[in-house]
Amino acid sequence: MGLSTFNVTAATPGVPTVLTLSSPQVLPTGMSMGIGGGTGAWAAINGIFQGAYVSPNQVSIPIDSTGFGALTGTVQVFFYTAVPNQSAVIQLARPLVNQIIAIVQRDQVAFIAAVNPSLRPIQEFHKGPRVRVAMPWMTVGYRSTDFDDSWEQIIKEGAQIDINLETGAFDSELSQDAAMDYLVVLDGILRSAGPPYAYTDWVTPLPIVHESVPFGLTSPLPVGSIKQILIAREDLDVVIRQGQTRPVMSVTIELHVHFAENLVAGTNA
Repeated sequence: MGLSTFNVTAATPGVPTVLTLSSPQVLPTGMSMGIGGGTGAWAAINGIFQGAYVSPNQVSIPIDSTGFGALTGTVQVFFYTAVPNQSAVIQLARPLVNQIIAIVQRDQVAFIAAVNPSLRPIQEFHKGPRVRVAMPWMTVGYRSTDFDDSWEQIIKEGAQIDINLETGAFDSELSQDAAMDYLVVLDGILRSAGPPYAYTDWVTPLPIVHESVPFGLTSPLPVGSIKQILIAREDLDVVIRQGQTRPVMSVTIELHVHFAENLVAGTNA
């Protein structure tokens, strides 16, 4: 189906943020909206949201824009109920990377204290390749995928998110034990984020410290957009990265995310 695209002519800062559109529109129940083109502080509104009707040419989104000032950028909004599979999955997966980073930053201290207080807190959170300057070093990435897990027949399409944590040099008898403890910490954080099957933490704006989120608050998917999150695989390995001279311990968690059907269409139309 085609997309209905509108220019944003003004924005009213606050909670929620109200956007004024270039022409009147109708926002059906359950309609989602994508926003792009915001710059400066207003880059925080770029993403996919569950919009709410305000008036014939105004909609609101669940973003706290207090203090953003006047709208900056050439901002456009599009509304949809169904979009092509793979591009939709990629767009829906992107906010989850920030949510994972924010959840780990929030909860790691409590879980480290419970599992092994001698573990160093994770300070390095990344989304792409960089020269390692400190350990532990976390990288979170996403990719679209089609999967049909035999133990969960309702999962037909979704996204895979890989969480990799390099825990430190493989240079002592304790290296592997420490890596296993980090894996327990991450597993506990991810499984406790919820409550289970409600996924509240995954659809709530959370504080985050990351260079790609300069204003320190995530822009999550709308409530009801996530149907299920599964920890599909957990690995522990010894690796040597390019530019490194010593092997390091690495733990990986693979998440499978299933999105609500109204957000991911079963068609390429």
